Amino acid sequence: MIRTLIRSRIRSRLLLSVSFLSLGLASSSSIALKAAEGDLDVTFGGGGKLHVSFGETQDEAAALAVQSDGRIVVAANVTAADGSRQIGVARLAPNGALDPTFGINGRVITSFPGIANLAEALAIQSDGKIVVAGSTVEVAVGPVNVRGDMAIVRFNANGSLDTSFGNGGLAKARFGQRFDSANAVAIQGDGKIVAAGIATFFFNPRFGLARFNTDGSLDTSFDFDGKVDSPFGGGEIGIGSFATALSVLADGRIVAAGTVGTNRLALVRYQANGEEDQTFGVNGRTVDTVNAAGANAMVIQPDGRIIVAGRTGFAEAADFLLARYDANGARDLTFGTDGLAITDINATENEIVSVALQADGRIVAAGTALTFPTFGDYAVARYDANGVLDPTFGTGGIVTTDIVDSIFDRTQAMVIQPDGRILVAGDVALDAVVLVRYAGPPPHELAFFPHGAGTPGTAGALTMTLTAPTTGSVLVNGPTGQSWLSDPLVNGTLAASRVQLLLPCSGVNLPTAVRLATTDAAGANEQVLGEGSAGLRICTTLTQTIDVPVTAPVTLTARRLKLTIRPLTSLPLPVPVGSRTVLRATSFVGTP
Repeated sequence: MIRTLIRSRIRSRLLLSVSFLSLGLASSSSIALKAAEGDLDVTFGGGGKLHVSFGETQDEAAALAVQSDGRIVVAANVTAADGSRQIGVARLAPNGALDPTFGINGRVITSFPGIANLAEALAIQSDGKIVVAGSTVEVAVGPVNVRGDMAIVRFNANGSLDTSFGNGGLAKARFGQRFDSANAVAIQGDGKIVAAGIATFFFNPRFGLARFNTDGSLDTSFDFDGKVDSPFGGGEIGIGSFATALSVLADGRIVAAGTVGTNRLALVRYQANGEEDQTFGVNGRTVDTVNAAGANAMVIQPDGRIIVAGRTGFAEAADFLLARYDANGARDLTFGTDGLAITDINATENEIVSVALQADGRIVAAGTALTFPTFGDYAVARYDANGVLDPTFGTGGIVTTDIVDSIFDRTQAMVIQPDGRILVAGDVALDAVVLVRYAGPPPHELAFFPHGAGTPGTAGALTMTLTAPTTGSVLVNGPTGQSWLSDPLVNGTLAASRVQLLLPCSGVNLPTAVRLATTDAAGANEQVLGEGSAGLRICTTLTQTIDVPVTAPVTLTARRLKLTIRPLTSLPLPVPVGSRTVLRATSFVGTP
């Protein structure tokens, strides 16, 4: 109930004054060299915790994202001294320092008209623009004197409002007569923005989805007016429903997850045109029978299976809940117990608000562990791919973090950074935004061995695989050179460091250049990481090394490494591709 109660747009306020002298956010004097997974990352903020202030009277965390360059974006709901509420966005460097190139000293606060402008979700476009989804609340004329619209706000990469979007950076969708809001947002491959949340008709909320064109106008190819609402019946499952999570599939179909009434998980899959997909569940929908459940988050695995996260139980007896469904909406009984993983964090009320997958397939869930009714801690649990708590994480798979003693600490969002570290955003007493970062898996060596065979589906390139070949060589002609592409795809991060290419010794002093780059899965969209050169020579050892400096951290998501060896003269270079030729990166975190 934590999430569903607090996320209500018309909610009571807990007004508590918090002194950050008591937060324990002072800089740590000692840095642990090898933190265990789930330990606080003491290189972040002060001892792993960071207060992000927007300079107003009250700041509430709303959403969180990490850019491809590692910078952190956090959205908040900011209350000024006059009581007005606006959307705040801050951008931080990977170490937690405010980014001075964003907004004013790393922060921006909107100033749209109305009673309140509220953030609920956040997404980063491929061009670096920041999309915040939520609602606008204003005074209305008629029997209902306050109403809300689903709202999307887009910022440029520097934090300024994108005035080419909607009306001065703000786009809206109105469904019914009372209150509409976006709780989740996703960016399609074509740049269109999909939002899911609440569409209210005659005080009865429904799943509501809207799709916006890249200029902020509603997309009329999506159910004719850019909006879709999915009502659920009453009876045994109660009245009303709302969507809280959203994912756009590779084929353009859309999956929304949420809650029906007060006690049922629900999934709806839509065709790309907004029609409910009749091949999913029962007539496009799955309404689960798990007792007293609510959904807050969702993640879709690479094999298409769907994990929904939230809580089961009410008030003083709620637990973390993960439920997994196959790609067609049936509960996956191979997961947890009968498709469910239920975790009691040893508090009276526990609820997941965010869920994500690690690169190795393990599942991370973050939420709040509440000692009913006022005290709460951040809580993170990690599960293996089968829904079993991972004992290598924290204590028995669980970590809890107390921000301020005897105060309501509330988790609102979580992301897994490409290097595997877990970043959680929340707030203290609905009053101050605090980020917490936990250590991820340690770096390991990534070693690829060049082969003479081509990569399937990729023209003009050879292969680097994880297995060393025993024989063979490639004649590399100068000055054009030859390239190899890594297989399998790489997901993770390379720290700023030297990558080494080990080659067998040569009988001649042949000047040779080496370039390391990344590409997409098809071998296109190359991005150079670094270059090095050396004279291949006669040497007493079996191998010699060419260092390739990588000068900035690199995030790899379903990318290939591309190795190019190029003689600097017209003489050809025979490159043996046996076990003594290897590309090594010792600072890699991820898979493989």
